[in-house]
Amino acid sequence: MDLNTTKYVSRTGLILFLVSLTILVIASIPALTSLFVSDDFILVEAVKNRGPWGILVQSEGGFFRPLVSASLYLDYSCWHLDPLGYHLTNLIVHVLNSLLLCIIILQLLTVFPGSNAARSLLAMLGASLFLCLPSHSETIFWISARPDLLATTFFLAAWSCYFMSSIVDCPRYSWSLCSCIFFGLALASKESVLFFPGLVLACEFFLSRMKGRQYCPSNKGLLLVLGYILIEAFYFVIRFHNTGTIIGGYGTDVHLALSPVQLLKNALSFCSRTVLPALPGKLTVPLLFLGLLVIIGSLFLTRKVKMNYIHTPIWLLIVSFFLSLIPVFTLGVSKIDSQGERFLYLPSVFALCLLVVLGDHILKKPRKLIIAAIFMIIASIFPLHMNARNWERAGMVCKDLIADLQALHDHHIVCLANLPDNLRGAYIFRNGLDQALKLFSGPEAPVSVSILSWQTLLTQRDKPHLIIHNQGIELVLTHPGQYFHTTVSTPGPACQDYQAHLKAPNRLFIHYDRGCLSHPLLIFSDGRLFDLFKQ
Repeated sequence: MDLNTTKYVSRTGLILFLVSLTILVIASIPALTSLFVSDDFILVEAVKNRGPWGILVQSEGGFFRPLVSASLYLDYSCWHLDPLGYHLTNLIVHVLNSLLLCIIILQLLTVFPGSNAARSLLAMLGASLFLCLPSHSETIFWISARPDLLATTFFLAAWSCYFMSSIVDCPRYSWSLCSCIFFGLALASKESVLFFPGLVLACEFFLSRMKGRQYCPSNKGLLLVLGYILIEAFYFVIRFHNTGTIIGGYGTDVHLALSPVQLLKNALSFCSRTVLPALPGKLTVPLLFLGLLVIIGSLFLTRKVKMNYIHTPIWLLIVSFFLSLIPVFTLGVSKIDSQGERFLYLPSVFALCLLVVLGDHILKKPRKLIIAAIFMIIASIFPLHMNARNWERAGMVCKDLIADLQALHDHHIVCLANLPDNLRGAYIFRNGLDQALKLFSGPEAPVSVSILSWQTLLTQRDKPHLIIHNQGIELVLTHPGQYFHTTVSTPGPACQDYQAHLKAPNRLFIHYDRGCLSHPLLIFSDGRLFDLFKQ
């Protein structure tokens, strides 16, 4: 490239990044001021009452994430119960991660022939796409997804420091030491980065080949991998000391559920949803196979030009993508809404690196790359904004529910028939109702709530159809895709008056004896709660 073309390409990449940042901020506005939802109440209540390590001393769960606890305590110290500051922290960390990804792509491309302008353009395109990727909505807009944001920040920093010590061939060990420190911080944010030693080992094989050697890691690289493994061992010792378990989180029943059929379904969902927004029905599966055909076709196209440098990076990034899925492979992600998207946040790093490398060698010309990136960014605006609106509406439902329960002066114990679980994937009160009442009503909550079932929402004003029977009431959800699910936890004191049975996913029957009721039954309908026996 001549000097004028170099300046044009670099300037265009920077402009596209700034445009993507503007789009992200504007699309995020609805969610920035929305109230806490679901697990947010649990986390904020923990750091409020128990200090910077409040999350670590909770008896439930097996999560060990001290940096997340500290960051939420810092937010609480600055913002108290104003959710704006917590959301801004998530947004700022996400932008920081996009800049770190830009650096990573530049470092990856140092092993490819080409001008510095082409490298900077590809790096800025990757960072721009990362900013606006629709599958990042849960991670950005849900405060409780902070572990994924922080873990990715320190993971990318550790990977970048590794590249500085390996690609640049720095004789000192300062970059290696920094890489180990950042990896330890990533582990202290979320345990899903455990695959990092495997990634570095794969990079070592890749770099050895690029330097003209056989596939053999360097002694320095093997020493570094050993250092990462020792850090992981130390992490597990500390984790076991604090949580009493090695495999914590959602428990061994979830993390070790190795059903081949379910794992295959999860693989299809992860691969398709990493770069695609939630789609109705099962459209993501055929689109997945279309994407695989594109990748296979692109590999054949690379054989027509001198692509000795491209095959190994492509397979390195593909292997890295699947390595990043191992810690979350049994958890799954929804194909029709935003539930579980936080598990895609770190894998999307490798997917976007692969996308820009393939795009560079398929489209070749910078102008075509820019046009393709602009198209993808424009296509992401609507789903990103709609997801932000869903989180805003979920916060509104939480606010109204808390207000309705606070207004119950006549009763201290009530039974709630159908607590909203999520609104199009944005969580409402899957967890955290008790903590929400304590946060906004003081240590003595005004009411004790027993929950018979949860239900999904499509809008704030969804109304279940009520059918009155002699011995109870039936709630019917009339919109396709809505469903109930009953509690698996210990029922509250008011549940002794009522028995809930699922006739179908969208039909809930509540049996009671009208003459023996000691607690009211509340129904959620049209965005508010009402007492069934006062209507």
